[in-house]
Amino acid sequence: MASTVTMSTVYVAKRNGECQHCGHRFFSSEPNPAPICYHCKSAGRVVETAEPVETPATAITYCGHVVDAPGFTQDSFTRAMARAFCDDLQVTPYHDGRHLVGCRNVYAYLVTRTSCDCKAGRVGTPCKHRAVLIAHLDVRAPHVRRSWATLNAARPARTAVAS
Repeated sequence: MASTVTMSTVYVAKRNGECQHCGHRFFSSEPNPAPICYHCKSAGRVVETAEPVETPATAITYCGHVVDAPGFTQDSFTRAMARAFCDDLQVTPYHDGRHLVGCRNVYAYLVTRTSCDCKAGRVGTPCKHRAVLIAHLDVRAPHVRRSWATLNAARPARTAVAS
């Protein structure tokens, strides 16, 4: 038999609270109970927070994937990717997590996720070279790894069928 939750149960559960000062469990007439009970509130006691609450940063998305793009906002990342596509930037692995990013057979900058050797990157401004590298590392590379894993998983079955 399925249990049902009535509206009064939800109503009571929302209004139950626990005093953060004395630990007393109480019922509040307010829709969202205060962090302290009536007795502590009327005695003038206050609840001090140990540390300020940090709001989480909004995630930057690209092509439906969340990307780790330090120093970018959603708008600056989108604009940088548009410039990168217009310039047809290419990503080439280099050494120790660094990549060469630039136009084919013309120039390339040494780029990591957090820095770039271009004029904008040297002063810490988000640039198109970093944006295209981040998109490559967070969107394209995982997709390629999944594709290769799928192909390698199917390989024994194809070999058995062919023999």
